[in-house]
Amino acid sequence: MIKTKNIFCFLLVALCLTFCFSLPVVAEAPEVDGGTHTVTFESSDRHDFDLYAEFKQPMYMLDGKLYAPTLCESKAIYRGGTFSDVQVEVDISSINPGGKIDAGIYVQARDPGNSLDAITAWDVQVERIVGNKTYTVKLHEFKNGKYMGERAIAEFVPCFSDTVHLKVTVQGGTLSAYTDFNGRLFSYEIGAGSGSVGLRCFYAPNYFENFAVTSPAIQVETAALASKLAELESFDYAPYTAESADALRAAVAAGRDALNGVSQYAVDTALCNIEKAQNALTKTVTQKELDELVLRAREIVANGSRYTKNTVASISVVLNRIENADDDLSTLYKLLKHRVDGAVEYKFKKGASGNE
Repeated sequence: MIKTKNIFCFLLVALCLTFCFSLPVVAEAPEVDGGTHTVTFESSDRHDFDLYAEFKQPMYMLDGKLYAPTLCESKAIYRGGTFSDVQVEVDISSINPGGKIDAGIYVQARDPGNSLDAITAWDVQVERIVGNKTYTVKLHEFKNGKYMGERAIAEFVPCFSDTVHLKVTVQGGTLSAYTDFNGRLFSYEIGAGSGSVGLRCFYAPNYFENFAVTSPAIQVETAALASKLAELESFDYAPYTAESADALRAAVAAGRDALNGVSQYAVDTALCNIEKAQNALTKTVTQKELDELVLRAREIVANGSRYTKNTVASISVVLNRIENADDDLSTLYKLLKHRVDGAVEYKFKKGASGNE
């Protein structure tokens, strides 16, 4: 009996160690400098790709998705240029719940054709068997229309849904693959070179969404950020609290720095932060203004039967906070005004039935 238990424990430990060493190494994805092109796969995007497939069954776009036929290898090569350093991202999904996934991203792609394996490229492929709770990510090499073999692999990657977000970066000849929240799965030296990027599906009922390419070869789009900065050039900060005004000033300063940079991500982030800071601006409030708003709020509470229970309760909470907290006037005013302006009255008078 003791011997049997020892054997069982040994097998369990061995299984755990095997699984642990198969898990990907988590690391932060590097940021690739440059502009970003995105494709939403609407009908207007149909000219962004050259399509190739066996048996004359190419991919097709429908309702913001790029669908791949099930019974062939199909390729979609992006027409946006050739790239050396590049980052490519896409969402890959199975049409059927728990279904097969066998799709991925091409980099350094050249000479594509319709027949099987007809391409020179590196392919990062997500592969899941029907019903599995994990998937495998492989790096395949194709050269002059021939499959050269598997060059890297990450196994037992946890699968949380029927959609996998795949990201592939190439920097200085090093390819790295990432999925979802799993960090970097592997890196592999593919060497210096350039080529197109694209998508591949291999005999699986899959579709693609949210395709994006970032590269120094793509011009950074700065028009929206420049327009926002120009709009705020003579902005009057005086009516606002020091804290909220300083937050906007800091966001604007960061935006000017990003405008002179080479990263689309930095430009987009700076614009987003400026807009958030604008929305968070809080006007300076006097004690008289707060007192007048408190009177309006107390009228609503006093006539509580005219308003929904949630309205009365939420206003009462803020009134209690005003009486007992040491928050600044502007914060209290903003909280109370939001609830007073959003007060909901009953549409009908409440009678014996509660809804006359």
